[in-house]
Amino acid sequence: MSWTGTVRCGYCGDEGHNRRKCPTMQERAEQNPDGFSAREIARRKANQNPRACGYCRQFGHNKKTCGHRKLHIQHLTRLDTEYREEIITLMKEKSVGPGAFLIFPNAPYHSMMITHIHWEHISILSSKGIYRVAAWKAVVGKPFGRDTHPQNMEIEEVLSKCSVRSSKRDGALREFYIEGLSPKLAEKYFKNLQVKPNLSLYEEYVDSNGASTTRWNLADSFGVDQEELVIEEPTY
Repeated sequence: MSWTGTVRCGYCGDEGHNRRKCPTMQERAEQNPDGFSAREIARRKANQNPRACGYCRQFGHNKKTCGHRKLHIQHLTRLDTEYREEIITLMKEKSVGPGAFLIFPNAPYHSMMITHIHWEHISILSSKGIYRVAAWKAVVGKPFGRDTHPQNMEIEEVLSKCSVRSSKRDGALREFYIEGLSPKLAEKYFKNLQVKPNLSLYEEYVDSNGASTTRWNLADSFGVDQEELVIEEPTY
């Protein structure tokens, strides 16, 4: 670099580029494949270390074009969509949605009304994208009694177990029954319900786990066949 701050080539002496990107050297190498310029370019390429993919650690592509990463995200999207569809089916059967009540016969003061469902968290993956979870949570408010702070409950507990674990030290289960939405409200709620896959969550999951761990989790934890995880090379 000259005193003016401009890059000067060590091969041709021109400004604006360095020796590695010198167009004069490249031109002379093409004109004389056996000459000095051609030998220097060949030696430079031979000593250059190939860059590995940041996801699968293989060569010939990067993470953005990685076929393994795309395949893993595709499987996670399909699995999570199926899981959400199962949740919606159970919700329709029990008419569960914002406005439905959870009635505790043995403790009426604990009765709750569902006020909101966080669909962005209802997933086979946790918020950190590491562990498989039974379900995520629906926010439940207490319209009765002195305690009006929202509480969190797992949506599968609401839909299938109909019981919640007490927050006290004994950890006792409290049974409840669901007083669902009216037919008119249920029809309106489920008609407008559109749950889109959380693609950013799947991308975070595969990037934080890497190719080998994600592949193992898909096969062992999520039941994806090994044949489905095989891609033919090249795919880029």
